[in-house]
Amino acid sequence: MEPRPRGTRASQGQGGQDQDRGPRRRGGARHPGPARPLRLGAGREQPGRGGRAHPGTRRERARELPDVGARAGADGPVDLDRVGPAGAVSEVEIVQAAGGVVVRDGAVAVVHRPKYDDWSLPKGKLDAGEAHEAAALREVEEETGLRCRLGRELDSVSYRDRKGRPKMVRYWLMEVLDGEFAVNDEVDELRWLERDEAGRQLTHEHDRELVRSAGGLG
Repeated sequence: MEPRPRGTRASQGQGGQDQDRGPRRRGGARHPGPARPLRLGAGREQPGRGGRAHPGTRRERARELPDVGARAGADGPVDLDRVGPAGAVSEVEIVQAAGGVVVRDGAVAVVHRPKYDDWSLPKGKLDAGEAHEAAALREVEEETGLRCRLGRELDSVSYRDRKGRPKMVRYWLMEVLDGEFAVNDEVDELRWLERDEAGRQLTHEHDRELVRSAGGLG
């Protein structure tokens, strides 16, 4: 009877490697196998990078914004540089809009929006490829029926809209050239008010601050 070869196993295949245990590294150590994919932010879905933003929005690198579900109805100002945990950043879409403090004979135009039942300054979102200045004039004319000329730019305002999205609005002081108000889909009333009276009539504090910052009206 021939002696049985020593050191052989049924599981060994060609080349002397264990078929069920994977290849060995030089020196006898086993290869750890394929690396597991790196997970970014455990439990969090990563934002896509190929989607198209709404024409009135712009993708920005900004501090991560807190949960706004409980405050989705707020339309007050928020400092976008002071929200979110320190160092946490995410890609968010900031809604871009423009409007005006429209003056005539020392009074400012204040509009009532029935959809929100508030008094505000005329403004609206940018169309695709539209400049802020052009959007400000267009939105004012659409909401008030007034064709205006741009004056100096006022402070910009940043806050969350009613959907919880960060929004930035640029404003200009405007002088009326011609036109007449007519009720439309967005505005059902326009009032010409002195600066102090306009400040009392406006619903939102950021609008009141804009009227105050406009200085002398006339």
